[in-house]
Amino acid sequence: RNIYSSKFDARFGVTGTFNNKFYMGVSFDNILSLYTRKDDYYNQIPPTFRKINLYIIGGANLLYDSGMQLQPSVLFMKNFGGVTSLDVNAMVTFDRSIGFGVGFRQRVEELQSVGLGAETKNYSQSILRPMIQYQLNKLNQSIKIGYCYSFNAGNSLNVGSKGSHDLTLMFELPK
Repeated sequence: RNIYSSKFDARFGVTGTFNNKFYMGVSFDNILSLYTRKDDYYNQIPPTFRKINLYIIGGANLLYDSGMQLQPSVLFMKNFGGVTSLDVNAMVTFDRSIGFGVGFRQRVEELQSVGLGAETKNYSQSILRPMIQYQLNKLNQSIKIGYCYSFNAGNSLNVGSKGSHDLTLMFELPK
């Protein structure tokens, strides 16, 4: 009855940077979950987590003389046997300390039609995420804290759904 049991798993990814400004990467997760016994109910893994996910990301870190930094990115997520989504994000950081951004996620196979008698409505899941980020220590710039609020900007079937709050703490290891 332990539905969300923790299991050992593996990820694999490759990234590359160009001109210290642009980056691109590809990764896979849930690689070992395919080999779990499906009749082991004590260590059950939900079917969603038994699928390999593919992530392809590309973006840039553009620093301007005024101290402003622009960080656009695009993330393609493919769950084999599940959802395919596309994320578009942008963050603008001022004086290397405070940043504001926005993110948008659209499910690719979306626009499901639901027929209610003679009337048919299209529903989509379009997640909008306003973000804020703050540099805690300006000297070595290794610790950042961020906040984001995600909500469905589309006309989803889940009418009563609320958004979610995300709080992140980022620590950059020295090179």
